[in-house]
This record gives sequence, C-alpha cells and structure tokens, in this order.
Amino acid sequence: MSQLRSWRIRRRKASSTRLRGLRPSIDVLESRRLLATDTWTNPGGGSWDVPGNWSSNAVPGPSDDAVINDLNAGASVTIGSIMESVHSITATGLLDISGGGLTVTANSTMSGGLTMTGGSLAASGSQISLTVSGPTTVSGASLYANDGATLELRTAVAYSGGQNNPTMLQASGSGSLLSLPALTTWEGEFNGGNIAVITAQAGGEVSLPALTTNKGGLTQILAQGSGSIISLPLLAILVSDQGSIDTLLQALQGGQVRTPDLTTLRQVALSVDATGSVDTTAITSIDASNLSVSGGGNLTLPAVTQYTGGLNFSTTLEATGSGSLLSLPALTTWEGEFNGGNIAVITAQAGGEVSLPALTTNKGG
Repeated sequence: MSQLRSWRIRRRKASSTRLRGLRPSIDVLESRRLLATDTWTNPGGGSWDVPGNWSSNAVPGPSDDAVINDLNAGASVTIGSIMESVHSITATGLLDISGGGLTVTANSTMSGGLTMTGGSLAASGSQISLTVSGPTTVSGASLYANDGATLELRTAVAYSGGQNNPTMLQASGSGSLLSLPALTTWEGEFNGGNIAVITAQAGGEVSLPALTTNKGGLTQILAQGSGSIISLPLLAILVSDQGSIDTLLQALQGGQVRTPDLTTLRQVALSVDATGSVDTTAITSIDASNLSVSGGGNLTLPAVTQYTGGLNFSTTLEATGSGSLLSLPALTTWEGEFNGGNIAVITAQAGGEVSLPALTTNKGG
C-alpha cells in the first residue's frame, strides 16, 4: 500500500513539473479586412475615384461591395483612367466607363444603365455573374468573363471597335460565358492597324445569338482550346474593308466557331487545325479571302463554285502538314490576283492536299 502511495506522489510531481514547463504565448495572425458596403453619396454623380463621393470616405476596393443608387436624372458615375476592382457592385444609377476599367469577383447587378466608350468591364471567379440589364451602349471598349464567371449585357444592340486601338470580347476558362443576347450589329476596329477581337479560350464561350450584321472594320474571331465556343448562329456575312488587311476567322486546338448561316467571306483569312472547327456548309462566296488548314485537319467548303483573288494583294489557299485537306468540291471557276503585282496562291505543303476536283475554268489574273 505504501508503494502505491509513493507511485501516486511521484506521478503528481512529474505532472506538475510538465505543467510548470508550459509558458503562455501570443500568435500573430495575418490582418484581415471584413467585407464592407461602400455606398455612393453624391446624387449629382461624378468620378468614382473621389473618396468623398462614397459613404466610407474611401474609394471601394477588392474587399468592398459598391452600391450606386439615387442619382439625379441625367447624372452618372464615371470611371476615366484607373483600373478599379471591387467584390461586387449593385447599381441602379448610370455607370459611364471611358477608360481604365472595373472588375467584380462576386455576383453583381447593374440595372441603371452602362455607357462604355473605352476601358473594360470584367467578371472573374467561378460561378459568379455580372448582369447588366439597364440601357447599354458599348464602343471602343473590352468585355471579359474569366475563370468560370458569366458577364451578360442584356440590352446592348450594337458594338463598334476602337479607332486605331485594339478591343476584346473574351470568355476564358471552363464555364466562363460572355453573353450579349440582343446584339445585332458589329463593326470591328477601323482607321488603323489594330483589331477588334472576339475570343473564347480554355473552355470559355462567347454567345452572340442575335448578331446578323457585320459593318466592316477589322475583326478577329478566335476559338482556341477544347470546349471553347463562339456562337454566331445568325451571322451571314463576314468582311474586312480596311485595305489589304484581313479579318480573321480561326478555330484551333479544339475550339469551335458555330456559324451555320454564314454564306459570304470577303477578305477574310479562315484557318483551322486538326481539332478546330468552323461551320462552312452554307458558305458560297470567298472572294479575296485566304483559306488555311494545318496539322492534319480538314477544311471543306462544299457550296463554293467560284473564286476571285485580291485587288492588288496576295491571297492563299493552303493545306500544310500530313493529312491536312483543303477541299472545294464544287469550285468550277478561278480568277487570280488582278490589277497589281501580287499573286493568288494554291499550295500544298509537307504532306497536305488541296482538292479542286470540279475546277474547269481559269479566268486569268
């Protein structure tokens, strides 16, 4: 019994010694800023970048939810040169972007209207959405849906690219969607060497279901990456009217450009690779255009019956790489480049094939 009592005493002493060895400590944690609502307070509108226009007396940042309400008639909040980023925006007042830009990373709505004459608007983040439902005009500006976000401009009916500056409509990343459901008219970049780009990348989708009119300018349409889709179901004519510079229509690395009603290419460079696809079954006219297939791909235009080269600039019909096939099975009439020192080229390279089985008439050039 005395041995048991002695063991218990020794155990209590050992426990007491261990406890005395512990010392209190303080861990320094990283600083965190809670999400805050920052509300616009100037009913007469004004610059986004003026701290006094906001309820927090500070311009909202990436951790803030910006709220714009109760503007006077005709007033707007303007973003002119600085790239702004907020957690979300809820706006029943008009937002005017002429430069810089605005990015949101959480669900947002803009029902008071949007005017863009430059700059950019972006939604970024998995399964978040930015919906613009008020009156909307966009020219010379860029739109981005990235990393699984949806950006929808419900009422925009026309788009015009910049004058000698590049612009972009982009959906990048699986699940990303850029949607302009009411857009009927498109004009690319004009009076310069830049270009207005419509692009779906890495599984994103750009949806322009009502687009019927291409007024010219320079445009690049590029779907690149598996699952990337550009949907243009009603577009019939695609053109460039900028000298000898082509509009580009490209589907690469599994990208798809869906153009079931496309009938006319005028000064367009159309290119696909082994896994990219463009709807070409309805195309009947390809004057002054370039056609290219590479990497073992197949590009067939079954309804084209004649071809005319460029006016004082070169054009090319080309199949490059083993297994690549460019086929115009109904083409009967060919006219090369005219009124200049350039040339219209038909070329098969590195194992490619150009097939013109019905061609009977060469009109010169």
